[in-house]
Amino acid sequence: MLDAGRQKQFGSAAGAAAQGAFLGSALRDIAEWLASIGLGQYAQRFADNAVDLSVIRDLTEQDPKDLGVLLGHRRKILRAIAQRDGVAPAPTGTATGPVLRDAVTSPW
Repeated sequence: MLDAGRQKQFGSAAGAAAQGAFLGSALRDIAEWLASIGLGQYAQRFADNAVDLSVIRDLTEQDPKDLGVLLGHRRKILRAIAQRDGVAPAPTGTATGPVLRDAVTSPW
């Protein structure tokens, strides 16, 4: 029979191993996804920051920038995320609406 200290140590080791296996699988999934869109070179940056597919749709425009992802690659990532969700990516620039002009009236 294990004393309480050994049980805790064993439990922690087993928990850490299970968590490591889960994280390994999750991070492998994000690495594969990044590779599928031609951006596998960022896999380590995502892994270092624990960004996996379970949080990918929560990324803001700023998040990939904070990870050091180049502008064009950030756009590709955001577009690929939108396509995963089945929605068109929202435009990120300043949109302008139609210009309303006053009706021209003739003084005659």
